[in-house]
Formats: sequence, C-alpha cells, structure tokens
Amino acid sequence: FSWPPKPAFQRVVRNAGYTANDKRGRKYDRDDVKRMQREEQKLRAAVERADPGAGEVIDFNSVSTFFTPMADVLLKKDAAVLGKVLPTTACTSTSGLAERKFLANRFHVDVILTTHDPKRPNLSENTSIHESLLVCRRKTTRNAHAPTLFVSLARKVDLPSEIEEIRDWLTAVHERRPHKWHALFEWPEERIARGDWSPAQWFDGELAFVADEIESLASLRPLGEMALVEPAGRRVSDAFVNPLKHEPKPTYPVLWRHQTRRQTTMRTTADCVTEPKSGRRDYAINTLWPKASRLLVALKINPHAICTASTLLDQPVLGSVWAPVTPRANYLRFDTPERALRVQKAWCAFLNSTPGAVLFLNRRSKKLTYPAYSLDQLRALPCPDPRITDANALADTFDRLQDRELRPWPQMDQCPVRAELDAVVGRVVGLGPDQIAEWRRKLVLEPTISNKARAVEP
Repeated sequence: FSWPPKPAFQRVVRNAGYTANDKRGRKYDRDDVKRMQREEQKLRAAVERADPGAGEVIDFNSVSTFFTPMADVLLKKDAAVLGKVLPTTACTSTSGLAERKFLANRFHVDVILTTHDPKRPNLSENTSIHESLLVCRRKTTRNAHAPTLFVSLARKVDLPSEIEEIRDWLTAVHERRPHKWHALFEWPEERIARGDWSPAQWFDGELAFVADEIESLASLRPLGEMALVEPAGRRVSDAFVNPLKHEPKPTYPVLWRHQTRRQTTMRTTADCVTEPKSGRRDYAINTLWPKASRLLVALKINPHAICTASTLLDQPVLGSVWAPVTPRANYLRFDTPERALRVQKAWCAFLNSTPGAVLFLNRRSKKLTYPAYSLDQLRALPCPDPRITDANALADTFDRLQDRELRPWPQMDQCPVRAELDAVVGRVVGLGPDQIAEWRRKLVLEPTISNKARAVEP
C-alpha cells in the first residue's frame, strides 16, 4: 500500500470496532494473528513517516485507534466532516486522551450525542454499553473557538416508527432549542482541546461544571501526589489464590469483593483470607504485601447500589477490586503511624461525601453503569491536602460517623449521615452546604444512578 492517499472525501462516517486486539486470537489462529500484526505495524510506520502526530494516536491494543488518523488523511483539508460512534467512556478514559487531543487539534468537535436510556444505552448493534455519536468539522475562522454542543438523549428513539418526530428532534438539535427527548449544554473549546470531554457521561450538564468547580479547589491535590496508590487488583489476583474458589490458609487478610450490602459504613473488616499462588510466593510476599494498607479505594463501583467508594480497615490488607492508599511521609511531613492514620481517615471521609461521589463519577471508564478505574484515574482523584486544610476535622468526623450506615447513592439526598458528612467536608474544602445539598438532589436524578429514564421538560 502507499501512504498517505490523496485526500478525496468531504465526509467520513465510521463505527469503528472497539474490541481489544488481544481478543481476536479467539477467532483466528496464531499465524493469522501474526500476519495481521505485521500489517498493522507497517501501517503505523507509514502513518508516522507521513505525520508523526497521527502516528502517536495509534495504539496496538485497540484497532479503533487506526481509524481516526486514517480518516483525517482521507478527508479534504477544508469543509470536511468526520462522524464516529464510540463508547461513551472513550470520552473519559486515560487511554483515549491522545486520540481526543488529536481530534480537537485537527477538527472542531461540533457535537457529542450520548444516549442515557438505562434500558437501551447503545447506538450500534450487538452491544449494551453507553455509546456516543461524535461529529467533527474542519476548523475555520468561524468555529475554531466555538464551544462543543453536548446532547443528552433521554431515551433511544425508534426507527422507522418515529421518523416524523425524529425530523423535528434533529431540527431542535440544529437550532439548539429544547425538546422532550434531550437536554443540551455547551462545553468550552479550551476544555475540549485539553481532552476533557467528561460531560458526555452526565445527563445533566450542570454536573460537569460541578465536577470542574470541585477539581479547581485550591484545597485539593491529586491523591497520587500525596500517597502511593497501588497495587492494581489484577496484580493481587495474579499473585494470590482466589479465596472464593479455594480454602487457603488463614495467613493474609484481604478485602476481596465490593459487596454493596456489606459495605454500608466507612469502616469495614477483611472479608477473606488468602495465600500466595504456587510459584508467585516471592512476588506476593516481598513486592505486593508491603503495599497493603488500611485505606482502600474502589477500583470498581456500581452507582445504582453503592454506599461507600472508600473504606478503612483495622489492619493493612490488599484487595482484588480495591486499591490500597498509603500516605507519603515525605510529602505530608509526618513521622508516626498515628498521624498517617489521621490523614487516611480524612481522605476516607472526603471520598464518601457528595463531592467525592461527583469526582468518582466524573472519570468513569469501561461502563458508565459499572465503571472500572485504572490506578492513574484513582491517582488523579483530588483529595484534601493535609498541609493546607483541617484534616483533623475530617478525621474527627470519620471517627464519629464510621459505623453509621450510609444510604445507597440513589438515596443520597435522603441520607442524614451523608448530609452530616457533607457539612464538615464543605467547611474544610471551601464549599457551601446549600450547594452540596443541591448536588445531592441532582445526582439522584442521573439515569446511571437512579436506573430510570430521565423526564425532560420541553
């Protein structure tokens, strides 16, 4: 093949495959997979020679990343349009950041439409995940700094039975006016350029601005700057036996699962014991176990049922769906385990507050309804900086509320414990009680939390 081809198209529309490349071995034998890999390597090398910036977007882990730079080359350099269906979490995941920045650099991101129908969140066939429709246009002097329109569909429309209503709805989108099927909001171009497309995961666009307000607080710092956040749960699963399938010796306590009915308070206990796998003992004991901690942060959550996103135990543990969090003594300037524990209690209280829930929900990956978090996403979670905030007030609040049950997120606006927690969190980090109460009311209306379709006032 020759690269680059001559730009010849005004429009390119693509529903690129998003299945991970390592799964294609299920369909093809080893020789065929190797041939495909060699062709992909040739294509990426050709793209990099012609356009280094485009080559950086391609990731061999996902075939979908080939389509964006290829579409850019095929499209004419003026008045061209690119349309693409993508998983909604591609707008938020760390792995998709390079592609988002590339698109925002080469195009104006005109519209991102997302389905928020909890029963039918997909746009393409044979999938049950939330999907978004991305529409980009070549940049001009007119649109270069224009905001991006986010369209939140309250329900998935039916073809062909609703064709006349669909025409009216599309006109409403074009004219940016209200309609019973959608909510509309705009996101600044500078945010889009940085790869922040997080509003796609919210039905209520105001919550995207709420998350931005919280993340901008001077009292907060990324958790990874203040603490060691590791190991990932898959490392623990690889090195220790699964206690749900074996009867290990009672040697190493773990919090293996995230049981929403069990995890209703900020304090908990280990739910299993485990032991190293045969042949992995040295790695398990000498590399992983020293990273065990009393404070854990969830690597997976179920927004429709979750009560706590972080928990504190009476002893250091590891987990398969939890990441240990260990404060960095050199950053926080403490020299005793007692002072470290006070910081851990403060963070646990904050992460279980309403602002903490907003931050978790603003960086979802895999699925909006059952998100999984990478360590990088957890490390980026803003938390109170004990050097400049009253961490003791948060720690005292944890001590007072640690054994009181928090209601699930769909009922957080009726949870007296969370309201009491929010009052202290707001005072410590600089947020008003009335605005946090309003956020609680907004959160419970989100379809991914309530599991109900959102009614829209036209």
